Amino acid sequence: MSKAKTVNPFEHLPEDKLKIIRRDYEKGKYRSESFESHLKSLHEDDLIPEEVLDIIESRNSDKGETKTLRELLQELNEL
Repeated sequence: MSKAKTVNPFEHLPEDKLKIIRRDYEKGKYRSESFESHLKSLHEDDLIPEEVLDIIESRNSDKGETKTLRELLQELNEL
């Protein structure tokens, strides 16, 4: 039985979304040797572009957002 060939949706992303994934790939420590193999790996892991972009956005929004209890209380007192 032959394996059905599936289209990798990562290969057909608009350039702006591809840039986001490429930047994350260049900053991260991934097992893939090239960006193209990284995209193939994402597809083989059954991820879809929207999921990957959500993960990247979530990871990027968390950076620098951790505040201490004292900082949170100060912000509340300023309101």
